[in-house]
Amino acid sequence: MNLTFAAICVATLVLSACASSTPVMGPNGKQAFAIECGSAISTCYEEAANTCPNGYNIIDKDSSSSFYASGKDKYASSSESKTLLIQCK
Repeated sequence: MNLTFAAICVATLVLSACASSTPVMGPNGKQAFAIECGSAISTCYEEAANTCPNGYNIIDKDSSSSFYASGKDKYASSSESKTLLIQCK
C-alpha cells in the first residue's frame, strides 16, 4: 500500500465522522441551517441537536456520493455526504 492511498483512506474516515452547520435563508424566509456530514446520518442529527437545543424541523434531506479512480497511480477513493436543511423551533 503506498503512502498516497493510505492518506486518502485516513482522510475519508476522518471526514465521514465530522459535521458542520451553516446558517442559510430557509424557503419561508426565516433562518435555517444547512448541516453537512459524512456518510453517517447520525452525525447530522447530532449537529442538528447541538445547533437547535430546543428542537428543530427537518425541511429537506439530501445524499450524494462520488468516486475517483486513478489507473496510473492504482488507487481509488469514494466519498458519500449527507445534508440536512433544518429550522430551529
